[in-house]
Amino acid sequence: MNTVRAIFELACPSCGTDECLQVELTTMSTLSADGTEPFGDHYWDGDSHMRCANCGHRGIVTDFELDETAEDTPSASRAVPFQQQQGEHS
Repeated sequence: MNTVRAIFELACPSCGTDECLQVELTTMSTLSADGTEPFGDHYWDGDSHMRCANCGHRGIVTDFELDETAEDTPSASRAVPFQQQQGEHS
């Protein structure tokens, strides 16, 4: 089954959900007098801010990483480009 837990090895350390995690992205954008227009890929890594929309728990991605032996404890840091995991969605 394709879940955030299965694909990214992430889940909320507080409530255990993996269905509604929010992550801060880094992307490029064209700045003009009309505002901004994002373009290209966007990325996140172990230091990106993350929030669980279910319970409100906040931290960084590494706080939400699963241990290899237990599904509810954090593991070591790793950088994960969004495009590498999700394909060409921008």
